[in-house]
Amino acid sequence: MKLPELKFWAFFGIIWSTTFVSASIVDDIIDAPENAVDCASCHSLLAALQDPARRGDSIFSDIYICAQDHECMDKICIALLVQDDDVCEGMISRQGPIVAHDLREIKSSGQTATKLCAALLGLCQPPDINPFTVSFPRLTPLHPKKFISRGRTPFQVVHFSGVHIDRQYTVTRSQVCCRNYPDHTGPIITPAGPFGSRLCDTPTPLIHESSPVDAFPRNTTDGISNQWLFDAENEGWSEWLDSVALDQVIHMSGSYSRVVPGTNLRIISLNDIYWYKHNFWLYDDDEQQPDPNGILAFTRVWIIAHVPLGHSDALYDQSNCFNQIVQRYHNTIAGQFYGHTHKDRFAVGYSDYAHQSAATANSIGWIAPSITPREANSAFKVYDVDPDTYEIMDAKVFVSDLADPTFQTNRLRAKESLNPAFWHKVTEAFATNDTAFQMYRMFEKRGTGVTACDADCKTGVICQLRALRSKNNCV
Repeated sequence: MKLPELKFWAFFGIIWSTTFVSASIVDDIIDAPENAVDCASCHSLLAALQDPARRGDSIFSDIYICAQDHECMDKICIALLVQDDDVCEGMISRQGPIVAHDLREIKSSGQTATKLCAALLGLCQPPDINPFTVSFPRLTPLHPKKFISRGRTPFQVVHFSGVHIDRQYTVTRSQVCCRNYPDHTGPIITPAGPFGSRLCDTPTPLIHESSPVDAFPRNTTDGISNQWLFDAENEGWSEWLDSVALDQVIHMSGSYSRVVPGTNLRIISLNDIYWYKHNFWLYDDDEQQPDPNGILAFTRVWIIAHVPLGHSDALYDQSNCFNQIVQRYHNTIAGQFYGHTHKDRFAVGYSDYAHQSAATANSIGWIAPSITPREANSAFKVYDVDPDTYEIMDAKVFVSDLADPTFQTNRLRAKESLNPAFWHKVTEAFATNDTAFQMYRMFEKRGTGVTACDADCKTGVICQLRALRSKNNCV
């Protein structure tokens, strides 16, 4: 996790206590990050917060009074240099009640509390994977079907991710938030452009999620549900999905599968928000659920989701459960497609992570760059797909230049089957050829915001590229 992001979540954890205390001890609360220096002290902090959380969610609204008086929230925001006041206020008002619900439901010393401390403050290491074995209807075949290309012309697929639309985006406003806030003062040094600006989310002309962001309750949470959203998706996607897939959207928490017409390829779309560590509804029960809402209880297939299973944002248990399924059906899964990182990446999965090689590489995750220009130029991928094996034969990345609305380019990849073994060999080339590695780093962020990467950094990046299970991610 990046330091500014970690700092914000740390502040988010500390700020709850300002809701329940007088302004006279605000200085002590500002010192709390220094006192919460390890996992044990984070557990103690959660225990202290449980009593005010039991008083009810409405107490959290008092934070606005505190902010208006400039005695609590503003003072702490400035002192900790966390985020713009509007960002702090909005995030706390939306996510605070969810975390208060969590604190009412869990033990402050349990494994769920450890996971919450890892997500919020980064003071606890994620607990090790809980023993869990996926039950399969049939064993892995001794002689699995081989998919052989007949040399036919590939078809193309476009991969978009990270849209992050901001309906309040205002052209010519500051790049801090790119919105027309009435309290904005001072000259605008770098105006927000018509097709997006770095540090900002995507304006409507470029055409993310429901509000609060990333907040999806599990079906074991009483009285709270996002079913309204799945019902809306069922109606909105009726033009593209058949009746079976639409029924799955409603009953499988937004996940669905469908055979592509005229092919033997099935695409499985997983709502992987249920293994994202900043979905705070996942922390409201001390019972560990390796497959919340039964998302993984679902020919040749593609799997599309948002958070890569090897990313540090994927919770260990859910990632491990999914990896077992991938290992069982790796001959059936022709590709996995993700976003979330806002970078042009890939990730290789292995049958044996202790012995990573081209021979043990058996799954590949394609990670698309983002449409939002917040961190780099807007971009998307186009794949050439073998119509017999459904493997990716070529990939192009189309990148926009925000300074030139007419700019368009593409970058060609290798002209052979880009299977897991191929990508493992690419990581081997990165390890020995620093020129190739640095070129990858430039492409990863589309030439913007590329920082120096020494030997230790390179080791971490290569480790990340060799992880489709979050426990094996070194970052």
